[in-house]
Amino acid sequence: MSCADSLAVAFTREKIAKYVAEFIGTAWLVLIIKLSVIYFPYPSLSIGLGLMCIIYTYGYVSFAHYNPSITLAFTIRNIDEWPRSDYAQIVIYYIVEYLGGITGGLLGWAIGGKDAAYVHPYRKEGASLGQAFMAELVFTFILASVILHVATDKRQAKNQFYGIAIGMVVTSSIMCIGPVSGCCLNSAVYLGTIIPAIFASLNSDVKI
Repeated sequence: MSCADSLAVAFTREKIAKYVAEFIGTAWLVLIIKLSVIYFPYPSLSIGLGLMCIIYTYGYVSFAHYNPSITLAFTIRNIDEWPRSDYAQIVIYYIVEYLGGITGGLLGWAIGGKDAAYVHPYRKEGASLGQAFMAELVFTFILASVILHVATDKRQAKNQFYGIAIGMVVTSSIMCIGPVSGCCLNSAVYLGTIIPAIFASLNSDVKI
């Protein structure tokens, strides 16, 4: 598919539904993260369960990426339903994921106040930059691997456990590397959490 062909079919009704699903899903995910950290004692559990719900809600529409790293993984995988030659769709997915993340972060700030606004993944005290980088690299790979196997492999087609598997790998990742890197795994989540944190800190003594 050429760039011109990709653009020509970039805004069909089906494609627009995918973009809206990705926008809402990513916003919903960041909102859950912001509020879970301040209101629930076990945010790893609520985030994983929340993601599971979002995946089952919109997965049949957009493949439920909600993460630019997963969009990249799907692009590399190059399945028939997600051809890497559809350049316009790929670029728009990235755009709506980042915009959705920012929207979810701002909603979290509006609902949870400054405590929620300040929530963002960060390297924990005592963890080196190398440790944090390796933690994010390895566990992002694990997340992408699980998603590609349970959601794109035809040998597991039409399974109903894909949402559970993805939600639980996120929960276990937070438990494992939350104390190291903050467990982001998702640049849209990072952008969506850090922007409200920066704005909320402008007129305060909190350093981000």
